[in-house]
Amino acid sequence: MPKNYRRALIIFGIFLLYIIFHFAQSYVYYLDRQAELKNLENEVSELQETREDFKEKIEYASSLEYIEKVAREQLGLVKEGETLIVVIEEE
Repeated sequence: MPKNYRRALIIFGIFLLYIIFHFAQSYVYYLDRQAELKNLENEVSELQETREDFKEKIEYASSLEYIEKVAREQLGLVKEGETLIVVIEEE
């Protein structure tokens, strides 16, 4: 085997190893980014569900049904014509 051919083969082998190493590094980085993207998509989905839950709670808290419930239970208010009865427990 001629000396120049052997040298060219070694250089080509080193170049090929460099290309393979660089490709492998890039592929691992790509897989990491894909995993991070999936995690972020899951987090966004969870946050959207939480947001929807809060929107429903806000809607309920703004409803007349909730306002009346709070007025009756916490403030002791009654409608016109109703009589408030307070039960006093003995100890």
